[in-house]
Amino acid sequence: MEIAGAGVRILKNLFPLIILTSQKKRTAMPKKKISAFSRITIVLLVGILSLLAFPSSSWSQTAKPAPAGTKPAPAGSEYTVKLSSMAAEGTVWADFGLKFKKYVEDKSGGRVKIIWTMDSVLGEEPDAFIKIRTGQIQGGNFTNIGLGIMVPETAIISLPFLIRDNGEADYVLEKLTPQFKGFFEERGFILAGWLDIGFNYIFSGRPIKSLRDFKDGRIWAWKWDPVMTEYFQEQDFPTLPVSLNDVLKYLGAGKADAFYCPYDAAIARQWYRYAKTVVDPPFYYPPSALVLDKKFFETLPPDLKKIVAEALALLIPEYKKLARQGNQQAYLNLISRGIQPVKLSDEEIKSIRKEAEPLYRKFSNKLYPTWLLSRTLSILEEYRGKKQ
Repeated sequence: MEIAGAGVRILKNLFPLIILTSQKKRTAMPKKKISAFSRITIVLLVGILSLLAFPSSSWSQTAKPAPAGTKPAPAGSEYTVKLSSMAAEGTVWADFGLKFKKYVEDKSGGRVKIIWTMDSVLGEEPDAFIKIRTGQIQGGNFTNIGLGIMVPETAIISLPFLIRDNGEADYVLEKLTPQFKGFFEERGFILAGWLDIGFNYIFSGRPIKSLRDFKDGRIWAWKWDPVMTEYFQEQDFPTLPVSLNDVLKYLGAGKADAFYCPYDAAIARQWYRYAKTVVDPPFYYPPSALVLDKKFFETLPPDLKKIVAEALALLIPEYKKLARQGNQQAYLNLISRGIQPVKLSDEEIKSIRKEAEPLYRKFSNKLYPTWLLSRTLSILEEYRGKKQ
C-alpha cells in the first residue's frame, strides 16, 4: 500500500510538471514550435508508467476476489463499481448514467452497486485515466481525449473535417468496432459501448466570414488534444491551450475569443455567452464511449456481465437518439439567443478539407497505423458511394 501511495503521488505531480516544462520550452524558444504530439506522448508515457506501477487491481468487493483457477465468489458478494463522467448533472448522458445504474442494480438484486461521479469532479479525463490505473475507479464515460490516452488509434475518428455527418460516424464506428475492441483489450480496457456527444463546431466571439478569419483572434485548444493543437498551428491560428474547466474563465477574461464544442455543450458550459457566430460545416466528430477496466470486469461472474451488456444494449441506442435530438434543439436555442450561423462556401469547404489531408498522414504510425487510415478512408468512400 505504501508503494501504491507513492506511485499515486508521483503521477499526480508528474502531470503538471511535464506540461509546465513544455510551456516553458515554448516560451524560451519562440522560433521552434513544440509539437502537440510530443506533449501527448508524455501523457501516454505516464499511462505506461502507471501500468508498471499498478499492474493488478480488482473490483471493490466485500470479499477479495478468489485467486485464478478457483470458483467464482458467492452469489451474495457485493461489487461496488465507481465510474467517472464529464457530463454535467441534468444532461442526457448524466441521465444515461443514472438509468444504467438503476438497471444494473435492480437486475442484479443489489449484488452490484454503481457510483457515478459527474461533472468532472474527479478532474479531467487524463485524471480519470490515472484513477482507473491506480484502482480508485473502475471506468467511465470518455470523449476523444480520454479515449486517445487509452488507445491512441481512436484519434482516427476525430481528424478535422474527416467525418461529415451522423450517418458517416455510425457507419465508420460500426465497421471499425472489432478492431477498436481489440485495441482496447490489448491496453487492458473493455470498450463497453459507443456513446454520442455530437459534432464539435467552431464558435467565435467576433463576426467572421471565413475560417481564415481565425488567424486574427485566439482560439481555445484542449491542451490534451494533439491533433487539433497541431491543426491550429499548421493553419497559423493563435491558440490558448488550457484545460476544459478553465475555458469559461479565459473567455470571460478576453484571453480567447473562439472555441469548439457540440451545440448543447456550448449552452451547458455557458460558453455561448461569449460567441457571436458558429461555423458550418462541423469541425470534427469526437468519439465518446463507456470504458471499463478489463481486469476489473473479468472479476464479475458471467450472469452479472450479462446484465451489464443487456443494460448497454437497451439504453445506448435510446440515449444516442436523445443526445442527437438535444443537439438539434440546442442549435435552435443558440440561434434564438442571437448567435449567427456562418455557412462556408462550397469552394472553401473543399479547400479546407484538402488542406487537412496532410495532417491525417502526419499522424500515421504515430497515433494510428497507416493501414487504419487507409481502412477508414475506404469505409467513408464506400458509404458516400452508397448515398449517391
